Amino acid sequence: MNGDEPVLRARVEGRAEIAFVDAVLDALEGIWSRADVADADRMLFGLAVSEIATNVVTHAPDDAEVRVTADLEVGRTALTAIIRDTAWPVDIAWADVSMPGPEAESGRGLALAREALDVLDHHVDHGNVWTLVRRLA
Repeated sequence: MNGDEPVLRARVEGRAEIAFVDAVLDALEGIWSRADVADADRMLFGLAVSEIATNVVTHAPDDAEVRVTADLEVGRTALTAIIRDTAWPVDIAWADVSMPGPEAESGRGLALAREALDVLDHHVDHGNVWTLVRRLA
C-alpha cells in the first residue's frame, strides 16, 4: 500500500435530508473506532464534513429528489471526504466566504470547513462535488 491509498473507507448514500447527515457522522464514528487518528484531526475533519453535508441537505430544493453520496477515507497521510449530490449546480463565490458576525444565525459552514481543512474544493459534474481533505502530521 502506498502513502496515498486509503487505510479505511466508508460510503453513505441517501436522500438529501437530515438523516443523511446523521448517517455520515455515524460512519465517521465507525471509522474513528478503527483508526489511529489524533483527536484534533478527528474533531476538525468531522466538523468540516458535518458542515458541508448539512449545507448540501439544507440547500437542496424541496420539490426535487436530490440524492447524495459521501465517500469517506482515512489514508496514511490524509483524511478525505468526497460528497456528491444530484442537485442543480451551485456557484460558490469563494472570495466572499468569511465568518459572519457573532449575531448571525447562519452562514458559518463554508468558513468553518475552510479553516478546518487543507483542501476544500467544489466543482460541478452532473451535480455538485465537494472534496474535503485534512492532511495528517
